[in-house]
Amino acid sequence: MKIKNIWVAGMCLLALVGACTDDNGNYRYSTLNSIEIEGVEEVYNVDQMDTLKIETLKLHFQVEETDELDFEWKVNNKVISTERFCRAVMTEVPRNANYAGVLCVTDRATDLKYYAQFGVKVGTAFSNALFVLSEDADGTAVLSMQRRDRENAPLVHSIFEQVNPEFGHLGKKPKQLIAPYSNGMYVVCAEGDKKVASLNAQTMELDGYYTAESIDGYQGEFIPEHFFCYYGMGMVISEGQLFLLNLFDSRTLHEPVTGHSFAWAGMNSAATTEVWFAYDENTEQFLHLTCDRNKDQMLHDQAALFDEVEVFQGEAPITTGLKYLTYGERVDGSDNVMYPVLWDPASGTAHFYEINIGFDFDTNWEPINPFSCREVLQRPNLSGEHPVCLLSDHGYWFFAEGKKIVRFYYETGGTDVDWYSGLTGEVTAMLFDEKQERIFVATYDGTQSRIYELSALNANESLKEPLLMDGKIVSMTAAGEWTY
Repeated sequence: MKIKNIWVAGMCLLALVGACTDDNGNYRYSTLNSIEIEGVEEVYNVDQMDTLKIETLKLHFQVEETDELDFEWKVNNKVISTERFCRAVMTEVPRNANYAGVLCVTDRATDLKYYAQFGVKVGTAFSNALFVLSEDADGTAVLSMQRRDRENAPLVHSIFEQVNPEFGHLGKKPKQLIAPYSNGMYVVCAEGDKKVASLNAQTMELDGYYTAESIDGYQGEFIPEHFFCYYGMGMVISEGQLFLLNLFDSRTLHEPVTGHSFAWAGMNSAATTEVWFAYDENTEQFLHLTCDRNKDQMLHDQAALFDEVEVFQGEAPITTGLKYLTYGERVDGSDNVMYPVLWDPASGTAHFYEINIGFDFDTNWEPINPFSCREVLQRPNLSGEHPVCLLSDHGYWFFAEGKKIVRFYYETGGTDVDWYSGLTGEVTAMLFDEKQERIFVATYDGTQSRIYELSALNANESLKEPLLMDGKIVSMTAAGEWTY
């Protein structure tokens, strides 16, 4: 059997040799249709969240042009486009070096691939911008922004998810957006796995976040309602409890001050001692708390009523029966004066306060008589339903309730002015521009939000058509100087 197989194989080999001997070389050879890529520049400059456009691509075919091609554009080893011309939003963060880019063109007929390399230099888009925190239809937090160094720039939405795709959403039931430092921004949500999220304000990268699990051994709830931040220290109010955050050194969330029903808090920073204030709706009093940076226990549950310390005009304000209403945000960022607003549900009267903490210290940098508090204004006939308040450096309160904005003089004796009433939807947030010449007003009509740009100098003057977006805007903040 083996010999027979060898014989058959040998006969086949002789036949092949014979065939090759009789070959007359009668073949048709075809030229490979290779492709030469032109029109891709060496480096492209684009800001983060802007569109990288490469529309000068030219292909030269050695034989004949074909459309049987696949395109793949990559930057930083990520596919950003599969179209012939690249038009892709650049979400990579700014850095000193260029990002490596490559175009791959595949000829489907031959499966051959042709390449062109390029670089991308990414700049920041967030150093001069309006930031908006909103809640979509299912309660998810959405972070948006509008560049303010470009005329009529569009709102760009979901910037957190675009920059941080591996971390999912910010959370649900968004409460607040704050940018206290040039390189820091905080997003507060009542629900989710990132209750207080810290973002890099120049890149929107997630730096870290705080939840109840951030406190070793803590078994209680952490449902943030409001966040306050001064000099690297932060306070979070959650269901009446006051939590302290060390935002710089240890980045620690500490166990809360309990036994009170806190609704507002403010502070001043000395070299060694933090001076804290809070309004307790249980006792209906402003309280003074102490915090020593040199001690392990960062916030002590030691509260003193204002009438136990030296108070402006020799007496503490009477706050019996009052509930916390809102807070007068001030553009100048003065950390030594606070402006809480309380409300009397029985009469509908709002009470506006000035709490002066002061900067007088002894040789050990301990504050000397730093406390003063006075009521500067009362305004009746307010509903107390979700008001928004701004305080200008020119001595005016801009107070919004419902669909109307009223300007109050800072202290009793001035004339009230109906500032603007032609709004669609109820006011949910307000923000001054850098020069306090304009007020950005967010409203919500039950489905969509609008951002109005109103004059802060002349009543009933709208400066631009409002921006329109889906969802409910809950908070706004700004970065940089507003150049136009």
